[in-house]
Amino acid sequence: MIKKAFTMIEVMVVVFILSVVISFFVFDVSSVYKDSKKNVAKSQVYMIRKVIQSYARDHGGGYPTDFKELIEEGYLFSLPENPLTGDATWEARGQGDLPYGTNWMEVNPDGTIGGAGQWGTRKLFDVRIPLDYDPGADPGIPDGPDKPEPIDDNWQNMPSG
Repeated sequence: MIKKAFTMIEVMVVVFILSVVISFFVFDVSSVYKDSKKNVAKSQVYMIRKVIQSYARDHGGGYPTDFKELIEEGYLFSLPENPLTGDATWEARGQGDLPYGTNWMEVNPDGTIGGAGQWGTRKLFDVRIPLDYDPGADPGIPDGPDKPEPIDDNWQNMPSG
């Protein structure tokens, strides 16, 4: 009696086809992971902006001096982590600063903004992802096919306090 079985070549072809299908799935999952980090970053920026606006509403239109003030008054528990960098890396601008200006300053881990004396008496008005991590939002990069999509282009449309 002859037993029917698969030949080695048939088994190898099936394994090859399965590996190709699995590689497409793995590639797709990695892009979803990157997109999820971008989406979390967008939601963090949105949440911080809402907290700043809530503070201003509760204080008769007066904006906070910095993130440290938001934390001390209980509007934030701590400075949120930027998922693109793994730490609290953000940039802020003050009330009255132009959105496209070069006056965006780095937010320090303790919630203060800029170096000693740089921030002055300005009030915290807006926050964004640093352009190092969001080159698509950089107004210095000309529009064209090589310019990446911005992670957060909403900050460009914020009113100038």
